[in-house]
Amino acid sequence: MKKLGKLSLKEMEDEMPVINQSSMKGIVGGYDNDCWWRSVAYIKNGCANYSASDAEYYANDYYTNGMGCSDSPEDYYQASGAGMDSYEISNYRSYNQASASGEYAGMIAYFNKNNISNFENDGMSHAVVITCFNTDGSLAYFDPQTGEIGTIIASERIGVETHAVY
Repeated sequence: MKKLGKLSLKEMEDEMPVINQSSMKGIVGGYDNDCWWRSVAYIKNGCANYSASDAEYYANDYYTNGMGCSDSPEDYYQASGAGMDSYEISNYRSYNQASASGEYAGMIAYFNKNNISNFENDGMSHAVVITCFNTDGSLAYFDPQTGEIGTIIASERIGVETHAVY
């Protein structure tokens, strides 16, 4: 058996294969802030198959067919970690509804995590799948990014956007 010694960074660089970030994401799967796309994948795949690669399929479809980024759609959404803002969500909703047939398949809640008590207050926006609109005004949800279930209480629903996915 070969015994490994300490290598300098230069020696390691020479020994190790170098893969660019885009290729690595394709191998490992996923990207940061993919909560919107995981929620879309969860709904469109019948509450299953919502991994990072499943989410990436829907991001690729939207950026290629909805936004016309046929050269390298990954560059558009991976630059910001696949994060979506309200404007991009509005564009996606228009594309999604236009290409849909029939009624909506599910709902996504989109909000600033600072405004919801059971989320880390990091100022980031987040998306989860709404599993139930409760009679007390609260929202039951499933978070496909973390696998957690929970409730957004009625008093915290101010500022929570709801979006239909077809």
